[in-house]
Amino acid sequence: DAWHLAMSTASTVGWGDIVVTSNFGRFIFGIYALISAFVFARLLAAFLITPIMRQSRRQLLLDTYSQLTPTLFTRLANGIEVRTLGLTDDNATCTRDQFTLLVLIQQGIVSIDDLNEARAIFDALDADRSGFLSA
Repeated sequence: DAWHLAMSTASTVGWGDIVVTSNFGRFIFGIYALISAFVFARLLAAFLITPIMRQSRRQLLLDTYSQLTPTLFTRLANGIEVRTLGLTDDNATCTRDQFTLLVLIQQGIVSIDDLNEARAIFDALDADRSGFLSA
């Protein structure tokens, strides 16, 4: 009965077949109902905002990188952010992987700490220090 009452209260169905009769019970379930409504609203907002944020990031990516200008190329191949992250090899080119990592970091999808942790794991797996993993 308690589970049924809790779920009908949280879902705001309130069938009325089980009710709280004491003042203390009403107080507790009043607080429970408010918390349930807040949690539901947060979950709904998180569910709805995800596609909006994804589209916003995609549009920003298209707006920023839709055309390769000399200024943009310099920023990609030799910019301070690229050098700080260690994403450049020769300052004259920008590989697909370097570009991808830079964009993921700029969009906040991957943090610099994530990148450093992945590099540390790679280095631990790269037994011969060749820069390549092999079986």
